[in-house]
Amino acid sequence: MPADEWDVIGLLWWAEKYQGDKKQAWERFSSIAERIALEPENALDTQRILREPEIAMLYEALVAETKHPEPALLFDYFPFHPRIREVARDHFINQKCVAAVFEATKALNELIQNVSGVNDKNEAELVQATMKQISDPSKLKIRFNDFLNEDSGKNEQAGLAAICEGIFKAFRNPKGHKAETHPLVQLEPYEALQQLITINYMMIRVERATAPKNLEEHGYGG
Repeated sequence: MPADEWDVIGLLWWAEKYQGDKKQAWERFSSIAERIALEPENALDTQRILREPEIAMLYEALVAETKHPEPALLFDYFPFHPRIREVARDHFINQKCVAAVFEATKALNELIQNVSGVNDKNEAELVQATMKQISDPSKLKIRFNDFLNEDSGKNEQAGLAAICEGIFKAFRNPKGHKAETHPLVQLEPYEALQQLITINYMMIRVERATAPKNLEEHGYGG
């Protein structure tokens, strides 16, 4: 265990250079970050001014982490939707990337059901029933914008629905029907993060979506 700030910086440098527990090392550094200063003229009375060797090691650690960020730290620093963080974090931190993404897709499905009120369909069929009927916006259960009388509004609606449908077809379905060791579903942490961020974006857009209302204002008959 580190005894002081110098130990924390030394262990951080060691973790980055020799592939130690980078997540733990950066968490320890976060706990002392407010207690250290780089320059005497900007230091508070309660802060310790780092010596040149300490600054050099901290700089090397920062450069190394910037080049090869620790996936677990990226997960914790990204502002994920609370539900994704709840269902996926433990799996992701424990390097169970397939399970993390799989649980996030289930959370998206649940959210669409709650927002739309359609509970008898799931995944791709749920998307088709709630957000793809652009030819008759009055039938949309989830509407991503109020400009569906314009090509741009229709294109966004169609595009977001396609992304959502793609999440279930490309991210969820293979993981639900193949073993985690199957090459089709194996995930590296960075790819899992990319999939989680895509799901995260769709959850935010679904939450912000509106039910059909005031269609007359946008060029549709009442």
